[in-house]
Amino acid sequence: MSTVTFIMAAFAFAAGLVVQWSILRTMYRATLAKQCARHKESQRTMNDRLVQARRQVNHLQHDLAAARLQSKRPRTDDVGQSLDNSAHAKQAQSLDEGSPQNRSQKHGYADSLLF
Repeated sequence: MSTVTFIMAAFAFAAGLVVQWSILRTMYRATLAKQCARHKESQRTMNDRLVQARRQVNHLQHDLAAARLQSKRPRTDDVGQSLDNSAHAKQAQSLDEGSPQNRSQKHGYADSLLF
């Protein structure tokens, strides 16, 4: 009888190991699936932010180019006199050195962009 008891105990132990392994594997796969979903969502979010940042940079570069072009054109005031070249130079310099705060407030863009 001790042999039969020993075989039954070994079988019960093996069955317990298989059940434990399957439960742990199921839990691991569920956790891994959640992590993969979070990672994919994070990648999507970062991609969307990158696309938005690129659009903002392109828009700002376009605005800067337009402002530079406009500052290079000679303007006349109501009397018909043209502006100084120094005024054009000051305006071009202010456009080149424009503070990020003014641009972000003017266009509504985030001032925390790293680009």
